[in-house]
Amino acid sequence: MTTYPTIIKDIRRLLNDTPLEDKVTTAPTTTAGTTMVVATIGSWRKGQWWEFQDGDTTGAEVVYVDSVEESTSTPTIRRAFKGSTAATHSDNAYAALEPRFTYDKTKQAVDTVLDRDLYANDVYAITTHQVNYSTSSWAYAAPAATCERLLNIYQVPEAGDDPVPISSYSPYTNGDTTIWATGKRFSIYENYSGTSGIYYVNCAHKLAIGTLSTAQEKLVQCKAAAYLLEWEEPRRAAGPTNQGDQTVRVGDQARLAAYYNDQFMRGARDEAAYLKRLTPSRRWFKRGT
Repeated sequence: MTTYPTIIKDIRRLLNDTPLEDKVTTAPTTTAGTTMVVATIGSWRKGQWWEFQDGDTTGAEVVYVDSVEESTSTPTIRRAFKGSTAATHSDNAYAALEPRFTYDKTKQAVDTVLDRDLYANDVYAITTHQVNYSTSSWAYAAPAATCERLLNIYQVPEAGDDPVPISSYSPYTNGDTTIWATGKRFSIYENYSGTSGIYYVNCAHKLAIGTLSTAQEKLVQCKAAAYLLEWEEPRRAAGPTNQGDQTVRVGDQARLAAYYNDQFMRGARDEAAYLKRLTPSRRWFKRGT
């Protein structure tokens, strides 16, 4: 199970974003503190910005250097720079000098992949729920609001019996929350377990950072890297002389982004085929009146 700091570090490494780092031996004591002590004061200059490397799910703080006192290894800093949020930091945390891809921007790319690209390419989390059989209705609320698609349903008639697949059910549809607590509903038209039967429902959920498999994590890395390169290319085309790394020619990043997009699509096809094998598709039937 990966985390934002881990996957962001991997994406930066993939893009050769390895800026100079220094240890903050005495971190600011509050989110309003404006001084700290660092290990290598010779690396700090007025006008620089540094990013703390202890970011979490909420982001990472960036600070601007207002002045440097070399005799005490103490830079004076402006907090919450570049739209970041001031945060508390532990002594001996590391800060990076002007990384090419900031933590928050990389996290935005990762979130875009999780929110849009994986599920759109049939890469999802297979989640199992239990739904109690109703003696009065064929209709049921979706087990959770995060249920996106029904994959299959089965029952176990008696303890020790083989699972019996349910073939007659409807897909999830939106429903009024005053009737369906999760805002989604579906119907099941078969029951093999009597009045106390339990349905075992497999459905697709969008993936989250903590539910990625190793293969899915690689997909996120590739697609997020492509986004970061694509987002930076218009700025590069507008004039590389003010963009820092002048060794990169206009168009190089777009070509590299195309490579990572291709790697993502290839991997997504393989992962989607693997998930489909785990839950073979079944026809939906609706009981006639």
